[in-house]
Amino acid sequence: MIGLERAEREAALAQPQQVAAHLIFSQLSRRTAIVFGQPANSVDVDGLGSRRERVMASVSQFLTQKLRLKVNEQKSAVAYPEERKFLGFSISNDGSERRIAPKALDKFKTRIRVMTRRTRGISLPQLIEDLAPYLYGWRGYFGFCQTPRVLTNLEAWTRRRLRSYLWRQWGNGHKRFNELRRRGVPKFNAAVAAGSPTGFWRMSGHPAVQQALRNNYFDQLGLPRLYVPD
Repeated sequence: MIGLERAEREAALAQPQQVAAHLIFSQLSRRTAIVFGQPANSVDVDGLGSRRERVMASVSQFLTQKLRLKVNEQKSAVAYPEERKFLGFSISNDGSERRIAPKALDKFKTRIRVMTRRTRGISLPQLIEDLAPYLYGWRGYFGFCQTPRVLTNLEAWTRRRLRSYLWRQWGNGHKRFNELRRRGVPKFNAAVAAGSPTGFWRMSGHPAVQQALRNNYFDQLGLPRLYVPD
């Protein structure tokens, strides 16, 4: 969390209409973090100390009486950091890790499911072209989280959605067999996969399908990565 010096806090509070979305300061001696949202009508008081309720009341009183702001009680809470989300993020209870909030992850998957629905009827390159702006924007906002494994898992899940999409487009066993063989899958493995009655999603994880549609195949088509190492 970002510690603000007294002068910085006073300067920020002197202009309540410009209270920034990321104005977070820690009262480490009380093991309590006070988080102001933007617009400044909600407060999260997160921590382990027994003083949280008193701090919450004090902060709310300061905002309403001193700064003449309204506090939305429905959006304000006393809770552990992991239980609250702030602009799509959450913080581990010990403050050491910035995470993507579960609701933000659910929203991402819902959006990708809609965009990759198997009935769209467009080519895979066109589908990836449609996905790219959303993925770039999402990465630009959430890419600085401190949980890279979450990002790589989302990458893998997105590629699997695309494999499922393409498997359906290949249509029947004969075409699927030819497509797998054309992409270097051994004849026996291609025949087993092409003749399988398994559903689209399960087949997207089949070794023969993954061999035919490797990660670098999607890279070449321009599918953005969500995790870009520094």
